[in-house]
Parts: sequence; C-alpha cells; structure tokens
Amino acid sequence: MPNIKIPEQERIQRVCDKLNQLASVASKITLKQKSDLDKLLLSIPHDDFTSILATIKRI
Repeated sequence: MPNIKIPEQERIQRVCDKLNQLASVASKITLKQKSDLDKLLLSIPHDDFTSILATIKRI
C-alpha cells in the first residue's frame, strides 16, 4: 500500500524538519549569538506554532 500523505502532514513534517535544523544550530551557538537566536524565534508567528501543535495533538 503506498504511503499517502495529506497536505497537513506534509506541512507538519516541513516545520518539524526546520525545527530540528534550528535545534541543531542552537546547540552549537555561543552566548554572544543567543540574542540573534532569540530574535529569530520571536520572528516566527505564534499562530503557526499553535496551529501545528494543535494538529499534532489530534494525531
């Protein structure tokens, strides 16, 4: 049986991949760079995270 993904699953996977990349980079930064990371995180719309987390909870 083929693995069929619905668009929402694909969207969640893309965001998870990006979050994993962000976590990888974040684990390597120095404290001096922390403020840049904070700015990046604050630039991500809260509604995107809320929507994704709500969808993940339903799965």
